Amino acid sequence: MEYPAYTRFASIYDLVMRDVEYEMWASYVEDLLRFHGLEARTVVDLCCGTGNSSLPFARRGYRVVGVDRSGHMLAVAREKAAARGLGIPFLEQDATALDLGEVARAGDPPLAPQGFDLVVSLFDSLNYILTPRDLEEVFRRVAGVLRPGGAFIFDLNTLEKLATMDNTVSLLEGEGYVLFWRNRFIVPERIWQITLDGFLRRGEGWERFREVHREKAHTTSEVCERLEAAGLQVLGLYHAYTLSPVRPGTDRIFYVTRRPAEGGD
Repeated sequence: MEYPAYTRFASIYDLVMRDVEYEMWASYVEDLLRFHGLEARTVVDLCCGTGNSSLPFARRGYRVVGVDRSGHMLAVAREKAAARGLGIPFLEQDATALDLGEVARAGDPPLAPQGFDLVVSLFDSLNYILTPRDLEEVFRRVAGVLRPGGAFIFDLNTLEKLATMDNTVSLLEGEGYVLFWRNRFIVPERIWQITLDGFLRRGEGWERFREVHREKAHTTSEVCERLEAAGLQVLGLYHAYTLSPVRPGTDRIFYVTRRPAEGGD
């Protein structure tokens, strides 16, 4: 049976992604903040999934809010945060409908009455936004939850990366699951399509599922145009995990942007 993306896959996501260095990602975001002279205490983790990118920030003392459209992924995130004694609110929202007004006003004193200091969206989550119009709407929503001078840092897989994913198949096995991962790159639309056919152990039997995931290769010019249209200032584009500019062959780009400070700074 076919399910929407990140439903059945949510139960084994952490097992499949166990080698991802989420702590390193958080450290790299902090490096980018320091490099641009930016400061943050409150963080929105947009498209947070099972919370792997939220927990490192919370452990470092940031006040974190996680947002994702998959209730199945968020259920896992809430369990992990509770087990670690981390009071992270996790909200089920689509990125194109991001609205954190109620959360920002919560608490005494309020969490972020003027808006949040930082929004992050990591691990190519925004490649799942498939149209330029929707991408601009996400950027507008992000600008709306940031305080003046607040930063937005995110990464995107590039065309150079996604175009290499065509016609490859992987078999992944672990305790309680078997997963066939099939890649296809659709050239005219610049879409990487991932078909997951999996089997999950259910008691003495197995449950079969299929999910289809799609990522769009947005060009840097498209992204920067949409950021500027949404009122966000582009501070820099970086070859992933470095402070070096994008170069030919860069397969993942980190974008550092901010909502302009009041007075035009």
